[in-house]
Amino acid sequence: MDIPHRQELKPHTLLDEDSRYKKAKKIHAIINNFDEIKNNTFLEVGTGSGFIAAYFTNFFLEVNSVDVRDQRQTQKDIRFRQIDGTKLPFPDNYFDLVVSNHVIEHVGNRESQIEHLKEIFRVMKKEGIFYLAFPNKWRLIEPHYKLPLLSWFSSFYSDLYVRLSGKAEFYDCRPLSRSDALAILQSAGLNPHEVTLDAIRIYAKLESDNRFVKILASLPTLCFIPFKPWISTLIFVCRKDPRNSIQ
Repeated sequence: MDIPHRQELKPHTLLDEDSRYKKAKKIHAIINNFDEIKNNTFLEVGTGSGFIAAYFTNFFLEVNSVDVRDQRQTQKDIRFRQIDGTKLPFPDNYFDLVVSNHVIEHVGNRESQIEHLKEIFRVMKKEGIFYLAFPNKWRLIEPHYKLPLLSWFSSFYSDLYVRLSGKAEFYDCRPLSRSDALAILQSAGLNPHEVTLDAIRIYAKLESDNRFVKILASLPTLCFIPFKPWISTLIFVCRKDPRNSIQ
């Protein structure tokens, strides 16, 4: 499932203000539902439009964001740095909250994904929180190219699939499965807690105007368990694992 380094990854950024602010509110609600957090320093990795980071300027004393491209639609009180690769230009143990929202599937191969997480581990405070969201590898419709089962295949067949569809020369995303995510989060020194089902309810309350979605989200958690393997987006909230010595 490696992406050759010679191939440039494409931007798949959502730049509209309304959806990004709704997403930011959901992230904030999930974090508050998980645990209390100090509102001093914030980092968004892969900031895209910048609207999520801008939302958090209302709550944090210092808001930082990074991306490999500058596609910001707002610069509101945000300390932005353009980066190359997965290295983060910040000192160790600096941030109270780090957000990586639909970024890890774009950073490259599995080695790059682990480097991405280890860098986040490094810059988090000991008591800090890390929010991670990404498309489920086993979702039925791949979200970037809108092709059925695209992320289910090996790199050879997924590259062939997008070429035959006329959408791209190669498949430039590497979504994770739930087991993949747990494995690499733990290998990076993080203690992951899945909050996907909690997020569905928060989404229904904050983002969706669809009555059916609101009714669906009000059902008991047991109703969702049969569909859990194919839920479209997986969300984890993590702390540093105190048993791990990675620095």
